[in-house]
Amino acid sequence: MIIKKGGLAGIGSTAEVKQNFNSNYFTKADMTQIKVIPLNSKFEKLVTNHPAESYNVTDNKKSDSLIIKDPTAFWSTSKYLVVVVK
Repeated sequence: MIIKKGGLAGIGSTAEVKQNFNSNYFTKADMTQIKVIPLNSKFEKLVTNHPAESYNVTDNKKSDSLIIKDPTAFWSTSKYLVVVVK
């Protein structure tokens, strides 16, 4: 579950993952094998923490993809990935 903190009428709020979220909502995968994640929308930001140098986001007209350049570094801070899309 994602919660928003702060802000007024959605402006200036930040999203974060609740501590007691239901992990069944996530897709299980081998983190060492995932290289590209199609977002099927325009990327806005990551909610979970991942080192910025470990990934790129494509800049396509309709739909972006998240490219994991360094899986070990990318998954070092969180074994979950939560992305906000537009």
